[in-house]
Amino acid sequence: MNSSQLEGRRWSALQHPLWWGALALLLVNDHLLKGAGLLPSFLTGKLSDFAGLLVAPVLLVVLLGARSRRAMAWCFALVAVGFGVLQWPSVASSVGGLTARLGVPWYVTPDPTDLVALSALFGAWWLVRLEATSVVRSWAPAVRGAAVVVGACACVATSALPAPHSPVPGQPELMNADAYLHNATGAAVGVHVRMLGEHADVSCQDILEEPRRTLRRDLFTHEGVWTQMLDENAAMWPIQARNEAALQRGCYAVMLELEDSEAFFVAWSAELEVVPVPRVSSSAELGAGALIVERDGEEVVVCGKAPLIVFREGD
Repeated sequence: MNSSQLEGRRWSALQHPLWWGALALLLVNDHLLKGAGLLPSFLTGKLSDFAGLLVAPVLLVVLLGARSRRAMAWCFALVAVGFGVLQWPSVASSVGGLTARLGVPWYVTPDPTDLVALSALFGAWWLVRLEATSVVRSWAPAVRGAAVVVGACACVATSALPAPHSPVPGQPELMNADAYLHNATGAAVGVHVRMLGEHADVSCQDILEEPRRTLRRDLFTHEGVWTQMLDENAAMWPIQARNEAALQRGCYAVMLELEDSEAFFVAWSAELEVVPVPRVSSSAELGAGALIVERDGEEVVVCGKAPLIVFREGD
């Protein structure tokens, strides 16, 4: 097969209804369905994975001008490896921290079950290997141009990032958590959490007995950023994102910044039990380890249930 035929195959993939259908699903799911409560969050997450893994490799093949089968395969491998390594908690945590510092926050919740979405690559490969279609020449360039622009925007744009959860297997309405945040503000709220850094030279005794003297902003790294819906619960430090230093320290501490609010420090002992918690609930249903966020007029206030230690930065 000559290079012109391969070139035709590349562009034909962007004109196929399957590719456009996946792109439409990606846009609708990320910007309308996620966080709307119409579908379970685990389902909207999987829809994005499948749609994205059909859209992204085809788009990468076109943008990089891959013409040979080997070059196309490398494009697919790049997408597959990138998606796969994000299921490692340490990688996901590092990526989340880096993107937050760059001003484009992107929180990744590692979930090995997401790897099933890699099967979408077979559909994408089928698309780039299709014979060139006989699309009417007058509007083919417009279709291709629109595909590149819209597809690129869909792959890099950030929607309202969902709150992180450590799912309970077989019970998608529950999450595993010890200390968690509950949104009772009356509306969705932006959340920015920084976790105690791996190399923070502080002891649990100091953190739990003298938190105001011990905890300060420069000790915190590994950012998590998300939009939390009304009545939604979210783990302040997701179990799958905890580093080895945190697990060995015997206690946890986070720096919590909420939309239109000053920063708060929250600390708790590792003895606080990890239990199944509803992803959505009323304030009355909350137990130990819950940090309730409310509004008092224009001011955001937090109320922590024992045994959480909570105080405002500067207090």
